[in-house]
Parts: sequence; structure tokens; C-alpha cells
Amino acid sequence: MCKDHLCICLYHPGIPLCYSGQIFYGIYHIRMHLLFFYNRVLRAVYLQFPVIGRKQCWFKVQEYDLVFFFPKHLIMMYYIWKHNCKIPFIHMFFVIVCQLSVMGVALASAISQCVSAGLILHALTKVQDCYVLDTKKLHLDPATTKSILGLGLPAGFQNAIFAIANLFIQAGVNSFDSLMVKGNSAAANADAMIYDCMAAFYMACASFMSQNYGAGKPDRVKKSYFISLAYSFGVGLILGGSLFLFGRTFLALFTTESAVIDAGMKRVGVMGFAYCISAFMDCTIAASRGLGKTVVPTIIVVMGSCVFRVIWVYTIFAHFHTIPSLYALYPCSWALTALAEIVYFAHCYKESMRIFEQPKAAA
Repeated sequence: MCKDHLCICLYHPGIPLCYSGQIFYGIYHIRMHLLFFYNRVLRAVYLQFPVIGRKQCWFKVQEYDLVFFFPKHLIMMYYIWKHNCKIPFIHMFFVIVCQLSVMGVALASAISQCVSAGLILHALTKVQDCYVLDTKKLHLDPATTKSILGLGLPAGFQNAIFAIANLFIQAGVNSFDSLMVKGNSAAANADAMIYDCMAAFYMACASFMSQNYGAGKPDRVKKSYFISLAYSFGVGLILGGSLFLFGRTFLALFTTESAVIDAGMKRVGVMGFAYCISAFMDCTIAASRGLGKTVVPTIIVVMGSCVFRVIWVYTIFAHFHTIPSLYALYPCSWALTALAEIVYFAHCYKESMRIFEQPKAAA
């Protein structure tokens, strides 16, 4: 039974989805370094020279950190789940004690990944349990590897395309004055917190749907989708609404300038009630991938949430040139993509459930 638990953890549907995607995303960053030489990418979004210098410093250190990001988080996920332990961070030491500023944050991130990966690997070789790491038996199973990469690479490609699309959005933001850029940067700090809370239910959706589908329980497959969608939508609505109500207090954590806070509230005013809309898109994508469908959802999201955004920047935003017209592309692209994803998921669900239909008795 312990061996089964280990297999469930290592081949959990969410893990190949995320971490094989991280490999592709790491390759994407290296390609960006080789093909665009950072400064060209940063100048393309109209960043001022001092900012370009700091960004180049960050990218060059973080690029090689990605090599250790995948193994550390994959192993740490299981080790923390087993022992309920926590890994400390060293960012504050490099920034506050060593006074290294941007370089300190980048170095701390890279060093923590490498050290954590080494320590956790060493710990796994010393445990006396079924999940002990035996380096002599390490190998790749071709069939399993193909299945994992087939599910994860499209997701990684999707993340890479999102990064490119976000460059155009950042270029739009940087076309305003410095106050608007600062306000946008302060307000954007809420994105990761809200997205991560909602993403927990996307991962649960893919996990429970795939497990129930594999266990031959079709009634729970659809239920898993709707429950995950309801929770993710509710979390996005509550957190987004709270950000809208307490936005000025939140922005005050990052700046004391009232003009910057006013600029940041323009973004909060649009995004506060837009986060919940993304639940319909992301949860449906997770549901399709839970059923083993990953290529078509990726194509849909690239067209709807990436290509559509670039077109929006050069048409709608170029015409109005206001912050609301720029950030309105998020709810519009999410709604458009969600509609297409839901139609595709409904088709996939019907096709997948046919194997559970009882054959009609012969007359």
C-alpha cells in the first residue's frame, strides 16, 4: 500500500502538468537569453535604462536557477507531504544583512533552489521507508516519460506564450507616465496571491477528475469539475472584492505616494472583479487535461488569451489609450477563451463517458 501511495505522488496528474511544463519554461528562458539578449527584450517594452540594468542582473542569475527548480520542487512536494516540514528562505539575509538589493534577491533564489535540492536528495537517501532514494535504480521509463511530457509540454508552451503576450501588455503600461507605471507595479502584487489561491482548485480539479475517471466513477467526474469551479470562482470573487474594497490600504504597503496609489486603483478597479472570470477558463482547461486532453485546450488558450491580447493592444487600446481599456482585455480574453474551452470540454466529456455506457441487451 505504501508503494501505491508513492506512485500516486510521483505520477500525480498535477505534477507532470506543472513540472514538465517548468522544464519547457526553463528552456524558453534560455532561448530568450540566446536569441534576444535581454536588453532587446527589455527595450521592446520601453523600460528606462536603470530598470533595464536591474532586470538584466535578475534574469542572468535566475536563468541557471531553473535547472534546479524542477527536481527540488518535485522531491520537496513529496517530502513535505510525508513529514509536514518547511524549507526556510534566505532572501532576507542577502537583502537586509548583505545589502545586495536586486542581486541579493536573485542570488538568494538561486542558492536556495540548489541547496534545497541537494539537502532533500541527501535526506531521501537516508530514510528507512518505502520512498527511500536508491541512486543505483534511477532510470526513465519510456512509456511513462512519454505520457508525462505529452501532458506537460503543451502546458509549458502555454506559459511561454503567456510570457510573450505579457510583454505587449507591459509595453502598453510603460507608454504612460512613471506614476502609472509605479501604480501598476504596486497593484500587480495582488495577482500572484489571488491566482495561486485559485490555482489550488484547478490542480484539485485535474487530480480528482483523472482519479475518478481511472477508478471508473463517472458520476464523480462531473461533480469534481463543478465543485472545483465553484470554489475557484468563489475564492476569486471574495479575494478580488476584498482587494477592491481595501485596495488603497493594500497599495499603501508598497508606496506612500497618494498619486501612485490613485494610479494603482485604476488597475484594481478593473481587475478586482475580473479575477473570478478566469476560473471558468482555467478550471475548464484543468478538467480537459484531467481527461487526458491537453493539445487542443492549449491551442484554444493561446489563441484566446495570448493572440487575442496582442490584437487588443494594437487595436482597442491603441484607439482609447487608457488604463481601463488596457486591462479590460483580461476579462474579455478570459470570457472568450472560457466559452471555447467549455464547448470543447463538453465534447470531450461525452466522448470519455461512452466507455462507461452499458451495452444494450440483445433482443
